[in-house]
Amino acid sequence: MGGLDNSYSPLNDVQYAPINANGTIGSWTATTSFTGARYNHASVVYNGYLYLMGGNGGSNLNTVQYAPINANGTIGTWNATTSFTTGRMGLMGVAYNGYLYITGGYNGSGYFKDVQYAPINANGTIGAWIVSTGFTTGRYLHASAIYQGYLYVIGGTISLSGNVNDVQYSSLQSMPRAGHYSKLVDLGSNVNVTNITYNGTTPAGAVTVSYKAASSTGIFGASAPASGVSGSGCSTGNTTNTRYVFVTVTLDDSYGLGTGGGFADINGAPTNLTDLTIHYNASHPPPNIRLRAGQTLQAGALSPLDTCM
Repeated sequence: MGGLDNSYSPLNDVQYAPINANGTIGSWTATTSFTGARYNHASVVYNGYLYLMGGNGGSNLNTVQYAPINANGTIGTWNATTSFTTGRMGLMGVAYNGYLYITGGYNGSGYFKDVQYAPINANGTIGAWIVSTGFTTGRYLHASAIYQGYLYVIGGTISLSGNVNDVQYSSLQSMPRAGHYSKLVDLGSNVNVTNITYNGTTPAGAVTVSYKAASSTGIFGASAPASGVSGSGCSTGNTTNTRYVFVTVTLDDSYGLGTGGGFADINGAPTNLTDLTIHYNASHPPPNIRLRAGQTLQAGALSPLDTCM
């Protein structure tokens, strides 16, 4: 994305290439260019969107643009979203737990040591930027990384002639806003599962329900998704000979929290699932089974002779 060409002119093109199974890269292809050529900007990928932040395009910028990443690797239309404070180049960006972060940078006269963050909405837009605790010693052209709830700032340039090799880190105070749950349901015997229904609310987030089915052998098939909440469900295609159903639920409040950086349980209602029902019909025994006097079928198997049920 962008950068300088051989004549030191800024660019606004975007190129992409497939990553092959053996780790090699395929052919590079141009896709949708962003607005305003620039270099020394930051870029981040999160939740199906590509983000472009700041940089220098003749002046130092504080703008943020985003575009959807299509299934074939191309980029959709670029759109502007909320700008951060103070234009700069050489900044770094990371995304984590529903938030977009920028660190440091240079505006031509000073080196920044601030950290700013903004909530990422479900439609790709960015909420209001908030200034958080800064690191020591302003810098640009450094590296930033995020892992297991910690933000790292690594090296960089602190003056026109000075580089540093220090590493600083800080814990992130954002609480996880996605819950993952699973349940193994034993239906007692092989039955015909017809569908799975569930109810709940998703005022500021999203819910995902999927399932796997297995017969009495316990060998599960492929996972299949369910549709939305509030009375909707998933058709299992009249899955036959199912005894076990493994249901997986994800409740995610990472998105759609407005511009204040708050949480759904404060600025609204959290995502919830109130109930989940597996619907099924009893499996009939094979048609070649004939009953003898005094015998019954129990779960499709013949009972001993002279047994009353």
